[in-house]
Amino acid sequence: GASLEPPGCHRPQAIVAELLARGSLSQDPRDAPWPQEHPGGSDLDSVRGWLRRLLPASEIRSVYRVECSGATAAAYAGVRAALGPERLLWHGTPWDAVANIAHHGFNRAYCGRHGAKLGRGSYFAEDPAYASRFCGRGAPSRALFLAGVLPGRSCRGEDGWVEPPAADASGARFDSTVDNA
Repeated sequence: GASLEPPGCHRPQAIVAELLARGSLSQDPRDAPWPQEHPGGSDLDSVRGWLRRLLPASEIRSVYRVECSGATAAAYAGVRAALGPERLLWHGTPWDAVANIAHHGFNRAYCGRHGAKLGRGSYFAEDPAYASRFCGRGAPSRALFLAGVLPGRSCRGEDGWVEPPAADASGARFDSTVDNA
C-alpha cells in the first residue's frame, strides 16, 4: 500500500509502525515484477513512480509492500490458476481499515461504507485518483493499495446485489462485477 501522508499525522504513522513490526509490511525493495514498466528498478520504486505520474499534485510520503505468505499466498496462487490473468488495480480506504486489509486481505463482509452501487464487495479502480476518493472525506492522509486482482469472468454490476448472478445455465456465477462490462 502507499501512504500519502502529511507531516504531523500520527495515527497513520502508528498503524504503519505496528504493521512493520509485525512483518505485515516491508520497505525492502525487490526486483519489479513489471520490468517493462521500470527496467532495472524495484517494485517499490515502480509503484512510487506510477503514483508520482498519476497523482502529480500529491506528496508520496512512503510506499510499502504487503507481505503475503503461507496459506494466503497458496490460496491466491490456486485462485489465480483458476481465474486467469491478474490485473493491477488501486483500492483506497480509510486508515482505520488498513491493518485489517494488510492482515486479512480484502473481505466483502466489511465492505459497503461508500455504498454498493455495483453490488456488495471490494471496489478497485484503474486510476489511483479515483480510488483515493474513498479514503475518507477531508482526510489529511490517504492510504492506497495497489492490488493484484483476479476479475475472472465479469458482468456489469447492479445496486443491491450480494453476489454476482449466474453466468450460465449450470448456475456457476460470474466471478466479479464491473462498471463497464
